[in-house]
Amino acid sequence: MKTHLPDWFCSRVSSFDPHSCWVWTGYKTKAGYGQLPRRVGSTSYAHRFSYTSLVGPIPPGMTVDHLCKCTSCVNPAHMEVVTRGENAKRGGSPHSVNSRKTHCSHGHELAGENVYLTPDGRRKCRECGRTAARIYQRQKRSINA
Repeated sequence: MKTHLPDWFCSRVSSFDPHSCWVWTGYKTKAGYGQLPRRVGSTSYAHRFSYTSLVGPIPPGMTVDHLCKCTSCVNPAHMEVVTRGENAKRGGSPHSVNSRKTHCSHGHELAGENVYLTPDGRRKCRECGRTAARIYQRQKRSINA
């Protein structure tokens, strides 16, 4: 596969083992993405260059997701072209992690009638909300008694 990549690119890749990550050893961004030299034209990320060189063009509005979660990997077998939204959902940010949760911290399912959406878009468990309200009311009554 590497024969379709220029020598200057190959010299900045750790290994071309088809079953493991091809780690970019050249300059990287703070997030760990391989950065190409400015002379290479419009594609500035090493993983995008590798993908377009070996697989084909990336459609407009789409992005490349690292299935291996290694941002410095340039192995196109470890990449998938997805929408930006899908790529964000698959990420590790707190918002992404929470959006994948199926149950609250007390084990209640976060689905159907048991989910309340807050005005800022967060999901809340209705059962936990009812439990918290009952505890609050009991405490309030015991103070006033």
